[in-house]
Amino acid sequence: MRNLAKGKRTDNKQWVKGYFTRISETFLIVNDQGSFPIEKDTLSFSTPFVDKNNVPIWENDVVEFQFDPDDDPFPNPNTKKRLGQIYYNPYRGSISIAYGKTQINDDLWKYIRLNNRVKVLGNIFDTPDILKKGEGK
Repeated sequence: MRNLAKGKRTDNKQWVKGYFTRISETFLIVNDQGSFPIEKDTLSFSTPFVDKNNVPIWENDVVEFQFDPDDDPFPNPNTKKRLGQIYYNPYRGSISIAYGKTQINDDLWKYIRLNNRVKVLGNIFDTPDILKKGEGK
């Protein structure tokens, strides 16, 4: 489920997690500590996945991923580690990874299910320089 959300508060730019709601043009995160207006561009929903270090994966996270596991006895040289951005793909109804110059229909689940090959490096808001190598959306 994609119920849990996070965003940067408009008053102090700190991340806040909770449930998303919208009142008119105001985007809010609501949790047991109150209701907080957020910058709408930073709204990110949770995914049901964690990376190989047990870090929760969110939309707009920047991840390192690879096709073959590190211990593959017959590694393919074309399956190097890549950087990408997590996004929700409404066409497929799945959480996907964007890399290169276009979004691809590359489901995150494919890399999580066996030998978790995903590592969260940051997100596009706090660490935008990670994707300046021409990767991501």
